[in-house]
Order: sequence, then C-alpha cells, then structure tokens
Amino acid sequence: MRAQIVLHGAWGRSNARIAAETRLYVDTVRTWRGRFAHGGLPALADRKRSGRPARLTPCKSPRPRHWPASYRPRPACRCRAGRARNWQPS
Repeated sequence: MRAQIVLHGAWGRSNARIAAETRLYVDTVRTWRGRFAHGGLPALADRKRSGRPARLTPCKSPRPRHWPASYRPRPACRCRAGRARNWQPS
C-alpha cells in the first residue's frame, strides 16, 4: 500500500484522491507521502517499535495438540436468517 501511495503521488494525484482510490484515510496517505519525501525509499520500511519484544512468534504460537472430547464446533451462522434459509418443510 505504501508503494501504491507513492506511485499515485508521482502521477500527480491529490491526497484525497489517493485516499479514495486506495480506501485509506487521508492522514495515512499524508503520512506516507511525507515520509517518502523526507527519507526516500528506505523511509517506507517499518520503523523500530518501542516496548518489549514479542515472546512468541507467529510460528511458535500455542495451539492445542488435540481437541478435548467435550469440544463441539459452533454453527457457521447463528442468526435467524441462517436458520430460515436452512429450514426444511416437513
């Protein structure tokens, strides 16, 4: 998305038009165009974040090895429309 914002800006489009075409907020477009103007291509990379580093990576996320016997999956649709659509006349 960052590269698309920069390319649209290079084509001479306004921030409002870029935001409308990419379905982003105008503030987001303004931020990334400003960063690119000040720092060039390296400025589009993620910045270092503050705070404690993550203890679990997405590859090491905890997940159950097997489901408990009492586990029952929920129905896909819990709304009335779903029940009416699946209703069979007797």
